Amino acid sequence: LDVAQLRSFYERSRRRLLVLEYDGALAPHASLPRLAQPSPTLVSALRALCADSRNTVYVLSGRRRDDLDEWLSRDQLPRLGLVAEAGYWVRRAPSPLAQKDSGTSLATSLLGHPSDTSLEVESPEKDDEDEVSSDWEPPRRAVDLTWRDEVAPILESFTRRTPGSALETTDARLCWYFRDADPDFGIQQAKNLQLHLEVVVEHRPVRVVMSSLKKSVVVQPARVSPGRALRGAIPSFDSYDLILAVGDEVYSEEDVFELFEGSPHSFSVTVGRRLSRASFFLDEEEVLPTLQTLAAVTNEAVGTPLSSAQTLPRTSSLDLGASRMMPESPTPMTASFRPVDFPSFEEVSAAEEKVVDAAAALVEDQSLNS
Repeated sequence: LDVAQLRSFYERSRRRLLVLEYDGALAPHASLPRLAQPSPTLVSALRALCADSRNTVYVLSGRRRDDLDEWLSRDQLPRLGLVAEAGYWVRRAPSPLAQKDSGTSLATSLLGHPSDTSLEVESPEKDDEDEVSSDWEPPRRAVDLTWRDEVAPILESFTRRTPGSALETTDARLCWYFRDADPDFGIQQAKNLQLHLEVVVEHRPVRVVMSSLKKSVVVQPARVSPGRALRGAIPSFDSYDLILAVGDEVYSEEDVFELFEGSPHSFSVTVGRRLSRASFFLDEEEVLPTLQTLAAVTNEAVGTPLSSAQTLPRTSSLDLGASRMMPESPTPMTASFRPVDFPSFEEVSAAEEKVVDAAAALVEDQSLNS
């Protein structure tokens, strides 16, 4: 991912959607919830991103909603949206504040004309209670959870027989972790567990996913996913002129990446180099610095008044009448090439004849000498 290019698009956009996977992208994988708590640096970056009223920020996680409420509470992050238990629970984020002048150009909105009030940046301390729903919402359609009574004893049995493993029970998911077990024995037990569970839930609306990256086996309703949760929480993705989706877990992020596939305004980023629907990748240690780079844009806007000297340099290529806030796609790279004079067919044929004659003469000389 070209972070400089992302920042350039970020600065020029008016409505942004940031979808961030928690486990493995914002925080390291961990078997126990207490080991997966966010760092103060991460919370600070999220607070800065949420402070910008042009941003809609969602954090996706497979963790319990109680854990996320404790780590990323409404008190400290009132504008942050959360998706817990891989899509079963949703805590909505407020939509970006409506622009008073929908025809405002890129230059007018970012250069901070004195009479322009379309750009509104909230201070981190501002709590907009009227816009935010503090309640968690379950799926709109009823979800069958009767399979849990049959599956839970199997997971408990594998937990007892696999030293170092752990079982996490949530409202809609059962997660068996083998991260702290013996590597060889743990992966073998995980494969056996997956095969066993697939037989048990064969005719149930349930999916069983084993992740070698997260070192877990997850059982959850087939109709529950982060992508479905986002579609229900966000009326339209077309209203955003920049979408950034960063994810790690294969069984959840790919569902989200599919939502934005083909969008000219989206940056879909997977963590680590692997096959994915994502268009870009970042290493795990690069995710937080990238968010801090974007957060710095908001911090600059909050701390100082916008002016032409502080935001965009004057350039003749800036379209002052443009109604869109970013290009349909990144500007293609161009290169200049020096023309090459290729020989004609006749010249090539003549050269070939000379080579053949020289070879024949060499063979004849060798024959005479022998």
